[in-house]
Amino acid sequence: MKDIVIQMSEEEYKDIHNLTNNEKCVVMRSGLMCLQTSKKMLTETTEKEIYSQIESEFSNKLDEIEKMNKKIESDLLIERGVNERMKKEESEKIEEQVDLIVRHKLQIYDKMTTEKNNDIIRITEMLHMKESELANAKEQMRTYGVTFDARLVKEVDTRMKLERTEHDKMMSEVLTKNNSLLETAIKSSSVKTSTEIGAIGEQKFYDIAKKTFMDFEKFDIIDVHNQPHKGDFHITIKDVGIMIDAKAYKRNVDSSQIEKIKSDLRRNTHLNFAWLVSLNTNIDKKDHAVFLFEWISEEQCVIHINNLLSLDNKEHILKTVFYLCRDHYKRISDGKIGHSELMAIRDNHMKVAERVNHLKKRIKEVKTSLNGLKNLHDELEKDVINILNEESNGIVNKYYSSVIEWWSKHIKPKKGGKVKSTALWLAFKKENDELCKELDVAGFKNILCVIVPQDNLIKAKGKAGAMDILEIEMCEQSVPELKIDTDVIE
Repeated sequence: MKDIVIQMSEEEYKDIHNLTNNEKCVVMRSGLMCLQTSKKMLTETTEKEIYSQIESEFSNKLDEIEKMNKKIESDLLIERGVNERMKKEESEKIEEQVDLIVRHKLQIYDKMTTEKNNDIIRITEMLHMKESELANAKEQMRTYGVTFDARLVKEVDTRMKLERTEHDKMMSEVLTKNNSLLETAIKSSSVKTSTEIGAIGEQKFYDIAKKTFMDFEKFDIIDVHNQPHKGDFHITIKDVGIMIDAKAYKRNVDSSQIEKIKSDLRRNTHLNFAWLVSLNTNIDKKDHAVFLFEWISEEQCVIHINNLLSLDNKEHILKTVFYLCRDHYKRISDGKIGHSELMAIRDNHMKVAERVNHLKKRIKEVKTSLNGLKNLHDELEKDVINILNEESNGIVNKYYSSVIEWWSKHIKPKKGGKVKSTALWLAFKKENDELCKELDVAGFKNILCVIVPQDNLIKAKGKAGAMDILEIEMCEQSVPELKIDTDVIE
């Protein structure tokens, strides 16, 4: 065994030192064999062959790199084509969607306009029908009046002879009674008392109730305003009894009247419902809807009705309230209704009434807004059309002669020729600098549209784009020099 001393760096020493003795022998032997092989190859290979080998390897690498570049370029071209096609498809898709939206909005607008016109026609026809019916009714009333007057005169003439003495006595008594009543009325104050106002209000409600329920089965209305704790009227329709308290106040009905009718209803245990009807005003804290239900027990309920005389459908409201009371009466009679169910019914009714009123207001606001917007749109459209007409007609009438004179001198027809409107404008402006301080390129283009036949015009997509005019050419002396004109923006 012999030792060999080899100089090496610290890192190489660490790498070899960590190896086993067998591994160190393998490393030494393999390294020696590699060295001998390399020397043998170097001795057998000439310098020229080495250079040619290196050159061939380098050229192969260049060929591979060139192939990779060509492949990358082809991939880029394909990707660019795909991207352009995708962009084109997206732009076309967006344009189709915009056109679809515009068509949809135009259809909606046309539909709204058609519906509005149909409503106007229908309302006009209804008005004509009502007017004709009113005229027929007036004619019938006039005919009936004439017939009745003739019959009355005949009857009076027949009985006048037999009962003149008795009639004279009766008339004298009536006149005396009327004179006394008239004197009493004159002596009394012109200001009505609360009792008189209450009597007037009671009579108004009596007339409305009589008109509303006169056709109902077993309808009866009794005046009980002189009896304490009974209200003003008792209405009976079949088995349903209702206490009525009518108020003709100029101010809102206060809470004391609400408590009073509740107390009166509790005293009349045979009645299940009481109506507190305010004829001219609302009821305090009960004016959230036209009418509101307030249950004071499981079997008794007070219905508050606001401002009855101001309603166009007052009879319909009273019938609706009665039908609701009748339904509740059936449930009370069957004994299947409890306090919780009453509360739920009352709350649900209040919510429904509030929502109905809110929806009515919203519908009225929407109709008002639509009419306002329609009128505003019509006015704006008229203004825009008038402005465009004034501007277009003003420009054409003012500068048409100058442009047509210049056109006849500098433009000649040519088959297959084509000139841009920008070139014509530059040539015209060069010779008419003062005129072009007032006339702009847009006005010049408008005049060209009048001069040139429409078949020879190719307009740009945008309003500011240049037009192509076909079948003409400019004379040589009219061709403008190539320069940048900062006053023209196309």
